[in-house]
Amino acid sequence: MIDCEWAKIPSRFPNIILDQYIIMPDHFHAVIQIVEEGKSLFEIIGAFKSITTNEYISGVKNKGWPSFDKHLWQSRYYDHIIRDQGALTAIRQYILNNPLQ
Repeated sequence: MIDCEWAKIPSRFPNIILDQYIIMPDHFHAVIQIVEEGKSLFEIIGAFKSITTNEYISGVKNKGWPSFDKHLWQSRYYDHIIRDQGALTAIRQYILNNPLQ
């Protein structure tokens, strides 16, 4: 469900390009490229969290998914501006290797 909703983000926010990402059992890593002014990263991530929380609640009610306590997502997230190709390459590699950690 997370993968499916993440893939829909560019249709909701055409000013972004999705890059490398990984869904882990208890967290999520992603690189988003904002290609022109429009919505902020805060608005994009907020919408993603809201959409996936509502979808998960529906899954709990209708598909027998395990319930969660209070919040599906943390209220905060870590963001970092990637300033050059070397940093982008390193972060992409980190994301790819994260499941091995």
